[in-house]
Amino acid sequence: MFVMLLLCVVSFFVLIWHSRLVGMTIGLPIAYLFAAHLQYLPGAFAHAVGGYYFTDSSTTQIGLRFATLATICFVAGVILAQRIMRGTVGKSDASWLHQLGMLRFAVFCLLGGWLAVFVSIFVKIPSLSAAIDQGAAIWILGVLMGLFRAIQQRRTDHIFIWLAALSVYPAFVLIWGGYLSFGSTSIFIVMSALLLTIRSHLRAYTFVTLFSLLCFHMFLSYFQARDDIRDTLASGAGLNQRVQQSAHIFTDLKLFDPDNTGQLSGLDVRLNQSQFVGMAFLNIESGEAQFLHGHSVWEGLQALVPRILWADKPYFAGSSKIIREVSGFEVNESTTYGVGQVLELYANFGVGGVVFGFLLFGFAYGWIDRKAATNLQNGGLGGALVWFLMGVAMLAPLASVAEMFGNIAAAAVASFGWRFAWQVVGANTPTKRPSRKRLNTNARQADQDAPVEAKQKG
Repeated sequence: MFVMLLLCVVSFFVLIWHSRLVGMTIGLPIAYLFAAHLQYLPGAFAHAVGGYYFTDSSTTQIGLRFATLATICFVAGVILAQRIMRGTVGKSDASWLHQLGMLRFAVFCLLGGWLAVFVSIFVKIPSLSAAIDQGAAIWILGVLMGLFRAIQQRRTDHIFIWLAALSVYPAFVLIWGGYLSFGSTSIFIVMSALLLTIRSHLRAYTFVTLFSLLCFHMFLSYFQARDDIRDTLASGAGLNQRVQQSAHIFTDLKLFDPDNTGQLSGLDVRLNQSQFVGMAFLNIESGEAQFLHGHSVWEGLQALVPRILWADKPYFAGSSKIIREVSGFEVNESTTYGVGQVLELYANFGVGGVVFGFLLFGFAYGWIDRKAATNLQNGGLGGALVWFLMGVAMLAPLASVAEMFGNIAAAAVASFGWRFAWQVVGANTPTKRPSRKRLNTNARQADQDAPVEAKQKG
């Protein structure tokens, strides 16, 4: 298992290296692969080091093979997209952060996204609620832009303000919902983009290594404290009690101990998606389950049609149904499990589905990420909204195809709404700096006027 784990890590570092090499990216593929690895690798790592505790690790080992294959194909697809599009756009730089109107746009995204999060709590209209929920992710783009601008300007006070803004949503989800993972996606996106701005390769790899270890140990701490946190929420406790209980995740942080069976169990129960993939493989090979032959993918295509336009559209049971059908695992109704693209592609099309599916998925993700970065670079803020929200909607490594397609459709609708809103709010805000030619002309004019002004004063 250690060899496959190493291959996954190396592939991840190759993606980081190439993304830093080609530039013109905001790191969405890196964030996706990081989030996916958190779901597949820690559980497999627990089996690799805790053989004395687990009676059978063969199922996890089989699933890890598919996860490793998917990782390599995804990275290859992203790199292919980056190489093909490299010649169609200019070289990336940080000048766009200082364009006129960028700060206002960042604040617009932040406040608009937070407002959408609040509204989504109360709006439960089909299609509309999905669009609002997916559109709320623009606050992440606002934080990303604001934070990078502050770093470029070396404004320490502004850096802390934007970091505080980044922590608001994850803290809200943890304190009021008792979940750590739901709010972590935004942090992965911003940290992945930040990783690309670090000049030294060694510092970049050190940063991602330390960040990965922090996330790993924070999960261990959260898993030990989550029942107490949720019990506190269920009791109707006040804000102070909620905060104090949630703070134990950070105050009681302990290093990983391979002899700690509680930590091993936590990793296996919640971060071992490889086991589901292995169970599906064994069930299909033995004849206890059958390939889906593209059925769930067809459901995904149907999910692109909004329910508001197709009132009688069938309800798709989603991840839990697919897991039960192909793996035989009885999903606990009180616990959320995701099928993930590795399992679903294999369950539909076999090994070839995993290979070609992740090549295509990686290529599409690399292309969308590149389009978002290009629009930001060129001051096309409306276009950046469209591509960024679609990219965030795809950042769901445990979602079914139907769920992902539905999210992408909702994000696309929401993005055009935000694009219109920005055109109204920022209509009088220039988004591009004066051209270099214009700046030089103004400078020459100033030099010519200077002797005249001096003569007049004399």
